[in-house]
Amino acid sequence: MEISIASNLLNDLKLPAQESLEADDWPCLESLASRVAIATQLKVLSQRYNQSLTQINLDSEISQALKQLQALQQGDGGFAAWPGLTRSDPFVTPYVASVLARAQAAGVPMEAGLLSRSKTYLNQLLADPGQYDFCQDASCKDSSDSKP
Repeated sequence: MEISIASNLLNDLKLPAQESLEADDWPCLESLASRVAIATQLKVLSQRYNQSLTQINLDSEISQALKQLQALQQGDGGFAAWPGLTRSDPFVTPYVASVLARAQAAGVPMEAGLLSRSKTYLNQLLADPGQYDFCQDASCKDSSDSKP
């Protein structure tokens, strides 16, 4: 008797992932980053378990979402929440940077400065959170701004 164990993980994920990627047409920052995260992880899993996801063109999904993310990136390296906005979102940009770092680590090709510019933005945000309205309390601001 021979017993073999196989992963059905991808089979269970194919339809929900496909529905999620097809239904998610919002051009907002969080949605686009999630598209990259979902498609990247599916690509990693399909390679790891040597299973094909022919119903979904993961490379195309990732590439399209990255282009849209690139269009949302502001001059300071952060990302605007929606097309047409010109101020970086300090709450969602860290999520986007995390997704980009994971995608890059997984071998996803992307524009060279996309991740490095977001890291610059995050470093500047941490150095001076008082630049945003949400950080007006002395305990939130940079220590150099909150001298006794």
